[in-house]
Amino acid sequence: MSFQFSSSSHNESFSQVWSSSSSLSKHGGISKDRISISKPTSFSCGSSIFDPANDYKESIINLNGKETMQNLNDRLASYLEQVRSLEEANVELETKIKEWHLKKSTKSKRDYSAYEKAIADLQGQLLDGHMNGGKLTLQMENAKLASDDFKRKFETEKHLRVDLETDLEGLRKVMDNLTIVRTDLEMEIEGMRKHIIYMRMGHEEDMKVAQFQRKDPAVDVKVDAAPSEDLAKVIANMRKEYEALIEKSRKEAEEWYNKQSTTVQKEVDSNTMAWQSSRDQVKEIKRTLQTLEIELQAEIRKKHGLQNSLAEAKAISSEQLQKIQTKICSLEDELRTVRSELERQNNEHTTLLNIKTRLENEIATYRQLLEGINT
Repeated sequence: MSFQFSSSSHNESFSQVWSSSSSLSKHGGISKDRISISKPTSFSCGSSIFDPANDYKESIINLNGKETMQNLNDRLASYLEQVRSLEEANVELETKIKEWHLKKSTKSKRDYSAYEKAIADLQGQLLDGHMNGGKLTLQMENAKLASDDFKRKFETEKHLRVDLETDLEGLRKVMDNLTIVRTDLEMEIEGMRKHIIYMRMGHEEDMKVAQFQRKDPAVDVKVDAAPSEDLAKVIANMRKEYEALIEKSRKEAEEWYNKQSTTVQKEVDSNTMAWQSSRDQVKEIKRTLQTLEIELQAEIRKKHGLQNSLAEAKAISSEQLQKIQTKICSLEDELRTVRSELERQNNEHTTLLNIKTRLENEIATYRQLLEGINT
């Protein structure tokens, strides 16, 4: 039984394995680079393995093969020891990574309750601002309706005032006419009084003539006239008639004047009271309108203040939300980085496990070869 064995190729293969394991870059004292191992393919069995002509070389081949296998076995044992140490280091590294992620997660897990409270307060302020804005709008609408109502009332009272002034102007004309009538009546009364005085003077002259005739009988005055009644009696009757007529006219004039004056005065008083009431109402409406305008301006200023506060609150909340969003994006980037790092380490771990499996398979193959050579 003969073997054709190339020890140089074995040595080169394990040298590559050893150099690959020793050239790993360190991360925290542990290798992280991939290990490249070439499978030993240096054993080859020739076509004359069972050729009896080569039996004389068996002892030499066995001697060299045992030494080479012993060397390979030592190297494999050393390499397996290194693989075990790498596995332990990998486990330790995974433990450290888990601890680091745990610490990182506990550190990065911040308490946002203060922000949530501030956001809730801002939302409450926004809601209150909207409600206050609605209330102010309703109050403004009510004030506007009240203002329009007062304006309509003011226009109505203004028209009433114009009508009252027109009526007063008509009553003034009536008063002027009554004054003219009264003046005419007074002039008539004065004329009648003058006529009475003139008649009295004529009567006195007639009385004097009559008395003179009685005292001087030599004077004989003959008047061809019908016999008349007593002149004094006639004059007295005429006086009574004129006085009665004058008194009647005076009473009628006074009665008519008093009646017209009373009627006009009542109308004037009524219109004056209505005008005074209308003027008071107009003044009250003006005061109410001014008060409403002042309240409206105050409510408008209050509304503007609330709108400014609402805009500031929105700006502050938007800025805070932007900061929180930026922080969330940063944490998401860190999380992606950590996940990629874990994935890379898992890939490296898988690679190491594959290398270990391949080495174990090669060791099993070498042991089978050694056992075959020894036997």
